[in-house]
Amino acid sequence: MFRLIPRTGHLTALGKLRLRPPDWNFPITAIRAYQYVTWSSTSRPSESEEAAKNELVEGDIGHSSCLPIATTDQDQRENNGSATTGRLVTLRTFLVHALKLHSPIVQLDLKAAFHHLVPSSQQDSSERPRDLGSNLDSSQKTPSPAAAAPKWTPTSRCKKLATWLEDHQLKQSISDPCLYLGHQFHVFFLTDSILVIGEIESFKAQILGPRFSNMPNLHEVDTILGIQIRRKADSNSLYLSQPKQINKALSELKMLDEEAVGDVGTPLTPKLQLVEASDEEHEDFLKKGMNYRQSVGLLNHIASTTRPDVMYASSSLSQFTEKPGTSHWGELMRCWRYLRATEQKALELAIRPTGFDLEVWSDANWAGDPVSRKSHSGYLVCLHGSCISWNSARQSTVSLSSTESELRALVEATQELIWLQRLLVELNNTCPSTSHQKTTLSHMNYIDNNALACSLASSSFHSKTKHIDVQTKWLREHVQTKVLSYQWIPTKSMLADCLTKPAPKAAYSLLCSKVSLN
Repeated sequence: MFRLIPRTGHLTALGKLRLRPPDWNFPITAIRAYQYVTWSSTSRPSESEEAAKNELVEGDIGHSSCLPIATTDQDQRENNGSATTGRLVTLRTFLVHALKLHSPIVQLDLKAAFHHLVPSSQQDSSERPRDLGSNLDSSQKTPSPAAAAPKWTPTSRCKKLATWLEDHQLKQSISDPCLYLGHQFHVFFLTDSILVIGEIESFKAQILGPRFSNMPNLHEVDTILGIQIRRKADSNSLYLSQPKQINKALSELKMLDEEAVGDVGTPLTPKLQLVEASDEEHEDFLKKGMNYRQSVGLLNHIASTTRPDVMYASSSLSQFTEKPGTSHWGELMRCWRYLRATEQKALELAIRPTGFDLEVWSDANWAGDPVSRKSHSGYLVCLHGSCISWNSARQSTVSLSSTESELRALVEATQELIWLQRLLVELNNTCPSTSHQKTTLSHMNYIDNNALACSLASSSFHSKTKHIDVQTKWLREHVQTKVLSYQWIPTKSMLADCLTKPAPKAAYSLLCSKVSLN
């Protein structure tokens, strides 16, 4: 029913996560591919916690800072629950869709709500399993406290609520299994909370009222997954920021009391080319006793959630977690100083008049890695003028030309576009607003490589592009079916330029102004 993401902290295994019960094996690549969020996904346990845990639990188990130390097998089984949560891209798309409908966005804490759940199992004793005392007289039986008040886990709460939603004809989304769609309201699962848009009174009457002794506290969304969401009363806009998490990271790095050093206008030094540290430089860094991996993990969480301007810095610095040096640590501290100076920046979600409903920018830095000569690609997607998806990653293979590297970046952006189109079709076809018109969303992909534009427009075959012929034909097929529309723009107007290399301050200013990161 759901994608079950293990609630683990630091991921130490390279292949698969080993959790208890031992039959749980979840590939780490799936977490990276779908960009799911887990509780405390970037924090590590303290030395005292880890030492105590090693004394109680035997075997090679990944660190889990979000779970309490289990003293019994029963506690261990209960603590190994899974957090059910959707994609961050779905969350931002869900919020923009609510703004389009002029709908309220309410949040419900499932853990607090289930304290007032009416135990339906007590009303029908025939469904209970028989035990050793089943042949005794009913007057001699004493109901156990566990049967009267079952202990709910995050997974069981989500599954129970999903069953209620399906009973009321809500359909599970194909694009994101944590999204349930109905003609009166939509429900989106995020760990142990849900977001509801549409007719809130219908949700209360149909789902909550008959099943809870006291009406759960439905409130306007404020903080979820560590994201602070503010809504101005005089405007139909949402502001997403993470100042508390930035301050927490700065406090762990002991940078709150540090005096500001100069003007840090960019996350990384412009035109910087980082290479692997030498053995001497790595030894010098180890003497500092700094946790490079944890700092990069915290940075990646913030970058992938609300700050696209530091996404390239996170992607670039994460490539040196195995053998960091003093130069890498210096650039990482520069990035945190940039976040310290801009911690009050918030990503604004609003409905703005644009030429196209969906706009995609894709770009690549050809052979940007001075050692491997692999390119770095990035893309950015806006819905109704609001930034909802972005990514920055080094390409897996070496490209023989700038056209090839731009082609690979466009393929990744087109795959994200197709997924978003399917998600938006589901949202629009089951819309909780009778006044909303179901229209087809217009879209446009912006590229800054003229040779790539000519290659997509022409159906001719070139011997020098035979090795990328499959990807080229895949893009041409989507152009012919009008799934993909593209337009060439000059490099100075390319918003994704900051996602492919250490760009100058002017490029970051353009990005922040266009995506309303103010």
